[in-house]
Amino acid sequence: MAMAMAKAMDLPRQWTLCVFVLVLALMLVSGSVEAKHYRGSRTIMVGGDLHWKFGYNYTAWALTAGPFHVGDTLVFKYQPAQIGNITIVHNVNLLKDHKAFMKCDFKHAVEIADASRGPSGFEYTLTHHRSYYFACSERGGLHCSAGMMKFSVRPMK
Repeated sequence: MAMAMAKAMDLPRQWTLCVFVLVLALMLVSGSVEAKHYRGSRTIMVGGDLHWKFGYNYTAWALTAGPFHVGDTLVFKYQPAQIGNITIVHNVNLLKDHKAFMKCDFKHAVEIADASRGPSGFEYTLTHHRSYYFACSERGGLHCSAGMMKFSVRPMK
């Protein structure tokens, strides 16, 4: 009996908590309260101190560098590398969609920065609330597939 009485007394607390959570959720949905306060756009160096290079996991980088917002500017900085007598260069492409991104398919991609743009740093501003798929197409897409030089972002409004 004492257990039943204790459970009955907890019921109003449970209802109060449920009502509070419901009201808070409605306020978030209606826009009365912002889920996250954001002040202005940022300039973000892709890859941080490592820049845009072969062999770094940019998909993992994007997860930790975010969230991204409309108005943020991504800076791609890259240098040609010399391995023996071979010069390795990079570029930046926007891929058409998620399927092309997953397959490193550059058939309908748009090159937004070639090898010459890297040393000074190429800037790309996220202007819309949509998915962006970035990748390097060098060596027939090898930099994208084996070199992990790809990432996607979907900036928040």
